[in-house]
Amino acid sequence: MNFEDMPPNPTCHMEIETLQDAENIVAECLSRQLPLVHRGPNDQEAHRITRNNAVFVFRDSGRPLDPHGPQPAFTSRVIYDANGSRRNNLRRKSVVIGMDGQGYRVVVVYRLTIYVPDNAQFLQHRRRHSTTAFFDSNVADFRARL
Repeated sequence: MNFEDMPPNPTCHMEIETLQDAENIVAECLSRQLPLVHRGPNDQEAHRITRNNAVFVFRDSGRPLDPHGPQPAFTSRVIYDANGSRRNNLRRKSVVIGMDGQGYRVVVVYRLTIYVPDNAQFLQHRRRHSTTAFFDSNVADFRARL
């Protein structure tokens, strides 16, 4: 088996919410506090990750970064299982950060957690407010977290 074919170990496990978080992780990798990996996981490998917020940082060999181009942005997608199902709530988000003239991709594999209120909270809230308003507010909260 070739080294490039081996599943990568995560650089670390942590939440990456902002571009600043991603830049900090890349800086730690460049200062050798954290390891760079050779690539991110494919979907099958991502399903084997047991801890949430697995972060992979590796050199991006894509097109050269334009220092005057737009600010990088996270892209996000669903990770499907072997059957093509997406019921596992597994997601991948990534961003390319430019440092020292190189592009470094930061990939985070995480599980989407859906908040479901317990029955007592629901019934108590339902007595005070319309059911529609309750569900509308929770859907808005859920979408804001994506």
